[in-house]
Amino acid sequence: QHAVLEKDQQAIAARLGRHVPDGIQRELHLREHGGGTDQQRPDGFARVLKAANAELDPSGVLAVTVDTGSAGRTTEERRQFFTRLLEEARQTPGVDSAGLIDVPPLSLSNQQSVAVLPDRPAEPGDGLRRIEYATITPGYLETMRISLLSGRDFDSRDVDGSPGVAIVNATFANQAFGRTDVIGQHFGLGSRTEPLDVEIVAVTQDSKIRSVGDQPRPLVYVPWAKSGTHDMTMVLRSRDPALAPVLRAKIREMDAALPPPMLLPYTELVGLGLLPAKLAAALATGFGAIALLLVAVGLYGVLAYSVAQRTREIGIRMALGAEHRQVQRLVVRDGMRLTGIGLVVGLGLAVGMGMLLRVVLFGISPVDPLTYGTIGVVLLVVAALACWLPARRAATTDPVVALRVE
Repeated sequence: QHAVLEKDQQAIAARLGRHVPDGIQRELHLREHGGGTDQQRPDGFARVLKAANAELDPSGVLAVTVDTGSAGRTTEERRQFFTRLLEEARQTPGVDSAGLIDVPPLSLSNQQSVAVLPDRPAEPGDGLRRIEYATITPGYLETMRISLLSGRDFDSRDVDGSPGVAIVNATFANQAFGRTDVIGQHFGLGSRTEPLDVEIVAVTQDSKIRSVGDQPRPLVYVPWAKSGTHDMTMVLRSRDPALAPVLRAKIREMDAALPPPMLLPYTELVGLGLLPAKLAAALATGFGAIALLLVAVGLYGVLAYSVAQRTREIGIRMALGAEHRQVQRLVVRDGMRLTGIGLVVGLGLAVGMGMLLRVVLFGISPVDPLTYGTIGVVLLVVAALACWLPARRAATTDPVVALRVE
């Protein structure tokens, strides 16, 4: 009955492997024995996600990924395994809530399908021609603290053989129907030629899907009990920091032939999803350090050349009674004047670039005064040090020698 949607899911599952990019998979293997539920550092991630309007909360959530495909399990065996795993997890002391999802958000992974409205077939350029979608179980939205604006979560009514249902986000509702009160509306999902008819049973707030820098995208959730044919990731909200070993033992007891599961705090999964942004930030920091070094060397070179060119002038000033500190002040003043001009021009350009990059800035304004103030102070200190050596050399010039210079 749901062959169209299942075929779409299987194709995407095959393309995504275990639903996590290869680089992240390798990192997860390295961290597999890394502990519990990340309660030691939720605050920083919470601030970043709040600033990015992520509208979900992975703090205190543990992600559990089990690869049943490599063990040759059939579709029904997978369904039974994940059903039992979810039940066992919910009964584990210290677990507040748990749910399954096929493609975890904020992990750089996604899957797409086609949404077709009865009175508006999808056309090229239509925002609903391709939409994000995910397969979830009851409890997933609660665990990730994704709020329902209206309607109900999936429940025991949504099983294989029952009418098709879906939960959509606010962006989907607004783009498809022009409003968010869309409970009971129908649309087609999975194919433009033979779409699966589904009824909207709930609308969620918009939440980030691929990364924290995402703009709102139309998103559809479908119930796993109606179409679950592939591996899933279990998310658990827990107050127990030592939950990971317990779950690992339960999974081994359920099926010893499966490869070891990957368990890690969800905030680490989000952090791994931020690896490209972190790499870009590290490169930018490195280039910034090189630029600062070039500023210091360039300023020193210009002032040293200036002092060499003004040797006779400096000699005359000192012969007429100028003190060493007055000569030093003269040279440093010239260098700081150049620095001041550079700061004004550079900060103006930095503000303009910050406005262009505001979509990747979280928890900080593109014109943050503390950031620009700190940059200005650092540049002034570096410039003062670069000016000091030529100024010191000028102040120690022998007037008699200087006056003999041609």
